[in-house]
Amino acid sequence: MSLNDKTFISRTAVERELDISKFTIRNWIRDRGFPQPIPGSGRVPIFRTSDIIKWLEDGGSNDG
Repeated sequence: MSLNDKTFISRTAVERELDISKFTIRNWIRDRGFPQPIPGSGRVPIFRTSDIIKWLEDGGSNDG
């Protein structure tokens, strides 16, 4: 799957796509400005794929 294929992506799918853990995602949200999940998206959070792509294109930090 490519990130561009979907409007929304689950945390589990982000983990697979980027080969990272849920703990890495949590740390990135806290420390590097990784996009927040959709509010109320549940036990396995859902993210806007376009937000993740932009974050990656900006260098993967909140400095961009």
